[in-house]
Amino acid sequence: MIGGAVEALEAHPGSFKLKIKSRKGFCKLALRHGACLVPVFAFGENDLFEQVANPDGSLVRRFQNFLTHALGFSPALFHGRGIFNYTFGLLPFRRPVSTVGK
Repeated sequence: MIGGAVEALEAHPGSFKLKIKSRKGFCKLALRHGACLVPVFAFGENDLFEQVANPDGSLVRRFQNFLTHALGFSPALFHGRGIFNYTFGLLPFRRPVSTVGK
């Protein structure tokens, strides 16, 4: 995920919020070392899990931002489907993902 922790906290079903503008260091590093970059995007990736509502300014988001700065990663509160039920679990929902790229 190019956008890192900030982009992960914005991952909700039916929406894509990319945080690329301030995350160009990996491109500079690839150019410096002669590595190839392959542009790839997966449509529907955010639909595989549902994240707890965390709008900007909410208590949940402030706590997630605090942990992101303290630990260096974003603790997203998410759920998927279960093995025998479809309402709650840790398996991804059965939804299509279309990958575009080389």
